[in-house]
Amino acid sequence: MDIYYLIFINSLQSTLILSPHAETGWFSALLFGGYDMAIATAAALAGSLIGAGIDYSIGYGISLARRKWFPAREEASYSRFVKYICRYFVIVLLLPGLPFLSFLVMFAGMLRVSPLVTGAIVMLGRIAYYGYYLQS
Repeated sequence: MDIYYLIFINSLQSTLILSPHAETGWFSALLFGGYDMAIATAAALAGSLIGAGIDYSIGYGISLARRKWFPAREEASYSRFVKYICRYFVIVLLLPGLPFLSFLVMFAGMLRVSPLVTGAIVMLGRIAYYGYYLQS
């Protein structure tokens, strides 16, 4: 049971903004075998989702603080920029499953992309990431 806790914590840690850590716990369980990979993958997905939620919250907090840093007259141009960039940014949210790209979730929070959409797309990317290695 300790290995699944380790996988959860390791996945949470590796999902945080600029973490240099890879998900060694999940890959170790896959490599050495003898573990239920369905439970290990569920633990890794749960850790990733919580880490992505923390990243999103940090980005959303920065977006709230941005109003204090910039004058109100720039709000209209910022809103146009956000509407334009959000159309294509949602596709990029599949990439945080790859190492060192988890900061993209923070940018989603800064752009105020819907948290449900962000979480769903990030989870699809993570499922594809784990599924690729499970099939190999």
